[in-house]
Amino acid sequence: MALREEQEREQEEQKRLQKERASRQPSVAGDLLGDFAKYAGRNVSRQIGNELGSRL
Repeated sequence: MALREEQEREQEEQKRLQKERASRQPSVAGDLLGDFAKYAGRNVSRQIGNELGSRL
């Protein structure tokens, strides 16, 4: 019984993920830009931290 419930939950999760992917498909470029911005932001903040650390 518990196994069947687990499988049903798993299937619903898969359907939800497929819907999410389908709705996000056109914005792949947007996702890439967002990832790049996050990465660049991380690098910039790390550089600032290093600068401050070296001056203290």
